[in-house]
Amino acid sequence: MKISDQRSVELGGTDHDHVHSLLGLPQKIMRHQQVPGLAQLVLHELGHDNIFQFKRAVYLADNPDFDHLVGVAGFSGTDCHLHGEDVWGNPVQSSEMMDESAFNKQVRAFLRKSMKARGIDIHNKAEVDSLARDMGMEQPHFLAWDMKHGNHGLLLFEYQDPATLDVVRHKLLVSAVALLGFCPIL
Repeated sequence: MKISDQRSVELGGTDHDHVHSLLGLPQKIMRHQQVPGLAQLVLHELGHDNIFQFKRAVYLADNPDFDHLVGVAGFSGTDCHLHGEDVWGNPVQSSEMMDESAFNKQVRAFLRKSMKARGIDIHNKAEVDSLARDMGMEQPHFLAWDMKHGNHGLLLFEYQDPATLDVVRHKLLVSAVALLGFCPIL
């Protein structure tokens, strides 16, 4: 498979696996809409070795109407006790296990005033880097996107291996983060 950009990029077998995993997520999200902590299941799927290989990831939702920036889900590879497990086989139990992650607890306890309501650009690197440092991240990357109801999503993340970031994965991640917006925030 080729992805057309300014230059063509050929997808290898591993990349096909990534695309296949990503394409299955919308069905899983729809099937499990009532599962508490659905966003942490999706973030877990995105963060694990089989897709984006995050060291840590933080999903925040900015709601200017209610003037809050709230932590929705956190993923830490070192906190994860579900390596190699199919979290979708028993999503309620998997979500309950993820609730016990110290990093996820830290993220879910996060609550500040809305960046958008304060007139701060959600794409402001200095502001986002400050949030990432508050979460203990040392080499953060971030993506921000618009969500339904005037909300905005913010994903802060670190890769296990910075060499993981390539053009193809970045394009896949830019599209994939929108899936978090289909999950209930709380």
